[in-house]
Amino acid sequence: MRVWRIAQKKHASPLLNGVGGLYASGRWHNQGNLIVYTSSSQSLAILESLVHYTPNNAPAELIIISADISAVSTQVLTLKTLGKNWQKHPNKKLRKLGDDWLKSQESCVLRVPSIITSFDEYNYLINPQHPDFSSITDIQSNDFVFDPRLIQ
Repeated sequence: MRVWRIAQKKHASPLLNGVGGLYASGRWHNQGNLIVYTSSSQSLAILESLVHYTPNNAPAELIIISADISAVSTQVLTLKTLGKNWQKHPNKKLRKLGDDWLKSQESCVLRVPSIITSFDEYNYLINPQHPDFSSITDIQSNDFVFDPRLIQ
C-alpha cells in the first residue's frame, strides 16, 4: 500500500523523519513525539495539508512524498472504536490514544479515519521509532505546488 504526504521542503530531510511532532501537537499526538502523518491518496494528502493554510501562510517550497508501507505492521482504528464526537478538536482522548500507540510499539503504522472524509478514507500514522520502520520502501519525493485556485 502506498501512502502520501505534503511537507515543507526545508523540513523534510530525511524523508519521513517525524520531527515535526517534536514541535507541535496534532490530532493524534501531543508535542514531543516523533510521528509522520500520511494519507491513503494524493488527493487526501492535499486536502489534509490544505486545511492548515491560507493565502497568507501557504509555504512556497513544498514536496509530495510517497512510500510503500505494505511490509510493515499496521493497526486499525475504526469509527466504532473511536465513539461519538471523535472529530472534536482538540481532543485530548485522541492525542492520548496516539501517544499510547507510539509508546506501545504495537505496530509501525496506525490507520485512522480522516477527519475530512471520515466515512471511507484513511490517514496512516507512522512511528519512525518502530523496528519495522526500516521496512518502509520505495520512498520518493517530488516538488509540489498547490493549484492557486485552491488557496484563495
